[in-house]
Amino acid sequence: MATDFSAFLKEHKKEQVEEEYAVSKAFVDENGDPVKWRFRAITTEKFNKIKESCTKMKQIPGKRGQYRQETDIDLLNNKMIAACTVYPDLLNTKLQDSYGVSTPEELLYSMVDNPGEYSDLLAFVNDLCGFDMSLEDKAEEAKN
Repeated sequence: MATDFSAFLKEHKKEQVEEEYAVSKAFVDENGDPVKWRFRAITTEKFNKIKESCTKMKQIPGKRGQYRQETDIDLLNNKMIAACTVYPDLLNTKLQDSYGVSTPEELLYSMVDNPGEYSDLLAFVNDLCGFDMSLEDKAEEAKN
């Protein structure tokens, strides 16, 4: 089945939508229900910039003048989550000050300090950014 080429034009590209997720049981509304945070997937370009900021050249032991790239995966994951977070605003200085931190990444670690909840949040963000599906799964989803 042939698809009209116009489907690839920018004006026909679907926009990323925000998704809600209850990150932690520690943040509840007046009824005691977990408050949902809002997230939006980042672009490939943004992800690559984040990855580059988390990658350093390390000298190979015993190999004079030879280096390899090493990516700090924990920092990459934390920066990716922070970049995808729409609400609460992790750049808000009042929020940062209340936790005694000065970056969105530090704030994220302070707010979501339960390792299980943080792990679940990372899985949610990975899923949101498309890291959850194989190429075959994506092809099947596109058919539907």
